[in-house]
Amino acid sequence: MFNRDNLAKMIVQQRTQMGLTQKQLADMLHVSYQAVSRWELGASVPSLELLYELSKAFNLSVDSLLTGEYMTEHDINYIDSGFNTRRLYEIKDRLQELVSDTPLFVDNQYTKPVLYRTDGTPAKNPVHILTPIIPGSKLRLAKDFGYEGEICTDMAANAINSVAVCGGTPLFFKAGIICGNMDGELLIRMGKAFKDCCESQDTAYAGLEVGCQPVNFLSHEYELYGFCSGIADRDDLFSKENIREGDTVIGIHTDGIHGISYPFVHTMMERNFRLRYAKIDGEHYFAEELIKPTAVYYKTLQALREAKLLHGAHQLTNALNNPYRYAKWLPEDLTFCLDRSRVPLLPLFSFIADQDMIARQLMPLRFHMGLGILVAVPGGETGRAVRIIEQYHPCVCLGQIRRKTNPNENSLQEKGEFAW
Repeated sequence: MFNRDNLAKMIVQQRTQMGLTQKQLADMLHVSYQAVSRWELGASVPSLELLYELSKAFNLSVDSLLTGEYMTEHDINYIDSGFNTRRLYEIKDRLQELVSDTPLFVDNQYTKPVLYRTDGTPAKNPVHILTPIIPGSKLRLAKDFGYEGEICTDMAANAINSVAVCGGTPLFFKAGIICGNMDGELLIRMGKAFKDCCESQDTAYAGLEVGCQPVNFLSHEYELYGFCSGIADRDDLFSKENIREGDTVIGIHTDGIHGISYPFVHTMMERNFRLRYAKIDGEHYFAEELIKPTAVYYKTLQALREAKLLHGAHQLTNALNNPYRYAKWLPEDLTFCLDRSRVPLLPLFSFIADQDMIARQLMPLRFHMGLGILVAVPGGETGRAVRIIEQYHPCVCLGQIRRKTNPNENSLQEKGEFAW
């Protein structure tokens, strides 16, 4: 039998179980929050139409809502597992509004594959590029300190860079999150961070897909993933054979650290908890400097390419002076002569070294030392190349490419010392 007090209790119970305020529930039903308040006080009851809308919002039958007997006769549904499908799709609708408006996309709705066209690209002999991206250990720093926007920007930047260093043009970036809650405002902020990074590099943003899994994740937990699709003409792909003796290698600045390097810093913070809140120079917090996103280099590389100055590009991650990495970048008969005295030492890396947990001589094997990418340009055109790069990022000439004196010589030769 209908009882107004039972209805009022059911509305309060279901609203709080879903984590909604009175205003949020009112917005879903397109009524005032005062109306919801009166229902919960038993001062009035919803109209028949609104009872139906309430039952849909709470994933209950109208009978269960009116009688309150669902607890004994109700079949298990998503609400019982902590999952509100209606709320999820409302958030997805808002996220869909962030997707780039471009003729590139033939169909790009959430939960569906991205259908996109490549017939508008200039590639005569096209090679398609697909690079997956996960944030790596740096995600822990973002979770601990609430740097969700920064980690999203970092992810998109790394994905776009991975396409660009192949010689490709990034077409679009798609992100995904698996989470235990559905904090709509946080997800929108993350989506905007992805979008801003992509569109700054003329790359379409294909959206943020949300997978809500309260069974697998606590309310504050989440994991991120993404991928970037690009295209290149086969003849334009970077090849190690394009790098020549006499080329100059220029290092281009980036902020923060790469995610691959974060385990070293995390261990430092566990050994000295005060580092979590330390300042590196009396002004900038250590954590804020660590989380700064990787720079994005597509436009820089494109400008060098259009000027016919780019022979090759090498993306740095966790090490500036790892010979194995250079062996993969350079032809077998060439070596890179790195002048360590030219590397600008940023305050972040001096601070890390000063903690006396990582030996100074090991620092360039653990970190990129503030250089996110290396480019090889013709030695006689170094000045022109620097002027182009500096329109986008600070840079420094690090040394030359020369021929090996014997086949067993390393692909990296070093001289000079870091100016600690």
